[in-house]
Amino acid sequence: ELQKRIQQEIDALPPNPGPEDLRQLEETRHLMQETLRMYPPLWALAREATQDTTVNGIDVPKGTPVFLSLLEGNRDPANWGATGHDPQEFHPERFRDKTPRLQTFGGGAHMCPGKELATTENFLMLTKVLSRFEVRAEGPLKFWSGATLYPLNPAVEFTPRP
Repeated sequence: ELQKRIQQEIDALPPNPGPEDLRQLEETRHLMQETLRMYPPLWALAREATQDTTVNGIDVPKGTPVFLSLLEGNRDPANWGATGHDPQEFHPERFRDKTPRLQTFGGGAHMCPGKELATTENFLMLTKVLSRFEVRAEGPLKFWSGATLYPLNPAVEFTPRP
């Protein structure tokens, strides 16, 4: 089971791990990357066309608001099909061999400036929680998207590890 493998990885850390030690937590990193791929907190980005263009046969005049779905981009078979896993399914191991382009934080000049802080905090929180608890969702999660993507039924059970 994935959670057990990650907990074994975390348990193997020295008592006061440094950044070099944390870089060795590959399974943990893959879990975090796959979670951000499947469930990006911000599901879409708003942009504006800077020039007249055509996208998939649709004319887009300069100044038109354009919304890019991170949720769909992160599940696009053209980007994710080569990993050997269904892009619609949760498979952290897709990040083992090669890292496809994760779009969760945008890209280029408009990439999220807080990407490194967010991923570092997320990683540290994940390692701390899984070092102390067994975590189990109470049934499949259902999501709703407003400005952000969030679970409607965030029922999760935390059991202290022995």
